[in-house]
Amino acid sequence: MGERRGQGRVRSLVLAAGLSLCAAPLMALDRLEFSLPEAGQDLADAVRGASLLQSLEAQNQTNPQDLLGAARADYGRILGALYARGHYSAVIRITIDGREAASIPALEELAAISTILVAVDPGPLFRFGAARVTPLAPNTTLPPGFQTGQPAESGLVSDAVSAAILAWREIGRAKAAVDDDRVVANHDTRVLDVDVALNPGPELRFGSLAITGAERMREARVAKIAGLPVGERFSESALRRSEMRLRRTGIFSSVNLVEDEAITSPDLLGITATVVEQKPRRYSFGAEVASLDGVSLTALWLHRNLLGGGERLQISGAATNIGAQSNGTDYDVAVALDRPATFSPDTTAGVLLEYAHEDEVDYALDAVAFGLTLSHIFS
Repeated sequence: MGERRGQGRVRSLVLAAGLSLCAAPLMALDRLEFSLPEAGQDLADAVRGASLLQSLEAQNQTNPQDLLGAARADYGRILGALYARGHYSAVIRITIDGREAASIPALEELAAISTILVAVDPGPLFRFGAARVTPLAPNTTLPPGFQTGQPAESGLVSDAVSAAILAWREIGRAKAAVDDDRVVANHDTRVLDVDVALNPGPELRFGSLAITGAERMREARVAKIAGLPVGERFSESALRRSEMRLRRTGIFSSVNLVEDEAITSPDLLGITATVVEQKPRRYSFGAEVASLDGVSLTALWLHRNLLGGGERLQISGAATNIGAQSNGTDYDVAVALDRPATFSPDTTAGVLLEYAHEDEVDYALDAVAFGLTLSHIFS
């Protein structure tokens, strides 16, 4: 009786385990295959590089719902990669166990996926027919490939438009933008015609600088360091130089200068600087051990914004040859204070004080150094 009950319990456990295994979804993907018979190696690599399915397989992620989502997304991703290389009549088929991925409802739960086939016929290479972006600012340089007869890579179109707008912004037309565009692919002649019309907008000058995000840093000093040429003609390079000046202080983890949407009458364009300050203090320590030279120790303490005006205080010390066999211990201590934008936005003034002791076999030295420094960035 007891034996039968034991056998019954064992059979129940085995049956339950079998049912649970049957209920669990099979996660394995047996095969992901790309078929590109008409594509060269570079184009095939571009398609694989754009594929989210390829990425998931490389990471061994084979969840059926993730694979279905990736397959549906790959139509657009692969098409974008083909456009970028001048192919505008591609045919893309992605099948999951024989079913077209686009026809499978996104919320359908798939128990398992065995085979995914990505078949791509890139079609012929298109070339530029008309390649126009007008009007252009003086001395505008468009990408060399953006001209009639060259492969019609989609990236060249966006690069040409960006270069044209940037050239207008450089001479004060901060509101330059696309006014109208006409891009037509002729599949019979394999030609892509591009005609983009720009609206340069009015010539503007830099308006006032508004600052957000400064907590420990005084706003007047932020403006001084940025060195925005308020009242002068707007230019993209001047705007980015001001941004870079703030970044190189090391005070901010993020700096972003953007122009206002509205123009202040008559021709002023306000700028807003959004900054995120880093933690003001930093510490570092180091140690080395060598059989002949003994122990070396280093330490550094840094304050990025000592007085709220961007002053950078650094105190460093080092002790070397501790326990060395050939000579005594050497050590030094240095204090350096730097202040950005002292005489101009690109000039940093500094003070340095250092004491050093050297204990060598032939001599002993104690030295004190004091210095004033000026550094200027010319470009």
